[in-house]
Parts: sequence; C-alpha cells; structure tokens
Amino acid sequence: MIEFLQKVNKYCLYILVFSVTFENWDPFGIGTSISITYMATILYILSWVPFLRSDLNFSKLKPYLVPLILFILVGIVSTAINSGYAKNLLETISLRVVQLIFLMVLIAAHISKDKALLSGALNSFVASVVLMYLLQLGGIGATYKVGRLFLFGENPNVLGMKATMSFLILVSKMINGRLTIVKILVGPAVAFALLNLLILSGSRGALLSLFLGLIILVVYIKMNYVKKVALAVLGVFFALYLFQFIMTTDPEFRQRIERSISQGDTGRNKLWNAAFRVIEDNYVFGVGLPGVLPEMLKYSGKYIEPHSVFLYVFMSTGIIGFIFYMVFILRLGIGLFKKFRQTGAVLFLVIFTVVLLNMAKAGGGIGIIFFWLFFGMLIGYLLLEQNNENKEISSLEQ
Repeated sequence: MIEFLQKVNKYCLYILVFSVTFENWDPFGIGTSISITYMATILYILSWVPFLRSDLNFSKLKPYLVPLILFILVGIVSTAINSGYAKNLLETISLRVVQLIFLMVLIAAHISKDKALLSGALNSFVASVVLMYLLQLGGIGATYKVGRLFLFGENPNVLGMKATMSFLILVSKMINGRLTIVKILVGPAVAFALLNLLILSGSRGALLSLFLGLIILVVYIKMNYVKKVALAVLGVFFALYLFQFIMTTDPEFRQRIERSISQGDTGRNKLWNAAFRVIEDNYVFGVGLPGVLPEMLKYSGKYIEPHSVFLYVFMSTGIIGFIFYMVFILRLGIGLFKKFRQTGAVLFLVIFTVVLLNMAKAGGGIGIIFFWLFFGMLIGYLLLEQNNENKEISSLEQ
C-alpha cells in the first residue's frame, strides 16, 4: 500500500510540474483562481498527506526556511507600521507567498528522497512547454498583441522564460552522456519548437537568459578540451545565427532589441525609477505589503508592481526584510556552486541563474509558482543523499 501511495505522490509531482506551464489557463471559465495548476497543486498536497509525519524533515530545510519565515514576519511588522494602507488584518501577510513557500518545502523534501524524481520533473517541464507550442500551432489558446504571443493567458515574458529554461535543460541533456537515437532524432525537433516559442514571445529578457545560460553551460561543463572548444565554436555560430534571424524576420522583436541597445530601454525604466524613489523614502521598514501599489501609483502614475521581485521585497519590507530574503537566495546560490565544484553538474547553476535573471524583471514575480517550484527542485537537489554523489548527480543532466 505504501509503495502504491509513493507512486501516486511521484506522479502527482510530475502532473504539478507539467501544469505550471499552464498556470494562467482557466479552461472551464470559472475564474483564474481555479486553474489547471491550482487543481494540480491541491492534488499534489493531498498525495503528501500519508507522508507528512515520516518524510517532512524541517531540520534539513532550516537553512532555507528560516530566512523566509523571518522575511514574512518582517512583512507583517512593516505592514503594521504602515497600517494606513491595510484594510484588514489579512492584508498584513501574503497568503499566496506563504502557500508557495509551503509548496516549495514539499517539493524539496520529496525530491531529496530520490534522485530520479528530479530528472523526471525536469523532463515533465520540458514536455509541457513543447505541448504548449504544439497547441498554439493549432490556434488553441493563442492571441497576439503588438506582434507578441499571449498563450493560455500567459505573459509573453514569462512564456519566453519557460521556453528558454526548457531549451537549456534540453541542451544540457543532449551534450551530456552518450548520443542516442532519441537524442539525434527528437532533440533537434524539440529544440526548434522551443526556440520558435521564444521568438514568438518577443521577450528580450528570455533571449538574454538563453545566451547567458549557454555561456555558463559551455564554460563550466566538464569535458575534454577539444570537445569544449568545438562546442564553444558551435555555440557562437548558433548565437549569431539566432540573433541575425530574429533581427531580419521579426520586426517587432528587432525594434524592442534596438531600443534596449540604443536607449537602454528595458520597458521597465519608469517603474524601476519609481520603485527606487519609494525605497529612498522608506528605506528601513518599507511601505508594507498593501502599500506597494498606492506608492507606485504616486511615483509612476500606474497602479502596478515594480516588475522586479527584488525591488518589490525592498519596497514592501525595507532593508531588514530584503536582507532576510537575500540570505535565502545567497544560501541557495552558494550551496549550488559548492555542489557544482563537487559533482560538475552545471545545469542547476544555469537554472538558478535564469530564475534570478527573470525574477529581477518579472511583474508579480514573488507570487509566480514557477519560481518557487524551481527553488523547491534546487533545494531538493542540494539535499540529495551523498552516497555515490558524483556519479548519481551528474546522471541527472543526461
């Protein structure tokens, strides 16, 4: 019976990861809160019930969980200090963030039990993004605004980020280990689909994440010198070709890139400048959680978040909350780098880099399940058992 429940738990994890690609899809038209991802999350949490007492070890998770708990507590204090913005007691805490942290903890604890779960979860994510591309080919869930693809209600920047992440996971699996028929025949077709989805999104950040991720992969991957040089040359030609292809075939994307190069326009300059002004006036305690939007309206003229998780954290909780949040980020980053030094598995450093880069420019990013899901995977990877570590962890990239 236990073995059966463990299998259910495993496949519920894969379903959850698969569903995250369709986070904003409301197929039944009953409100965005009841999405595919919402239902998959409930299913996954329920599948954990038989194992909560036996498998949920908070002591191992303490280095990552404690800074986040302190960050939440600081947010409550900051909101209390700026009580004029809070309409009721519930607004002193972000229930969405608390729920996502709990989900991250479950995913981390789950993956830490079995190295195969991480590889399966990554494969599930890539498969879901490929399915998204295939569905848009049939016109399902696809709309275009200013030449950019909005798919299943997803913001084009987040869509591009998911395509980039999937492409980098695919490339890592293709260049690690021996070549197989599946890699030779299926790999290029999947890569083409993911690149096409990225281009359709028109996301400059996703394109930058792609190039940066490829650089990290090529520079730090462990292989003999001749193969690494050949891979680097191939990567340079690929990057130049992709950039030239975009500049010559996609006028809207080209204009966005040219504005960034010539004017330094990220599309977020006004919002970021407003956020910095709010921070200057509320450096120590911030403006509290419900104070972010009114303060942004005051300085930017828009009732909108600053499109940066890090600026949002600093605005809402001040320097104290920001420090606690960054302790979580730094502990995860340092842990991943140490693990890379031990195992040579560079993919997880790439994933971490792409997540951070996109958090730095994402609207509403702290409440996006995608980021917390990958944090859970990365923490679970760090907590994997040490037995035969080098051999086992490296195999996850294949």
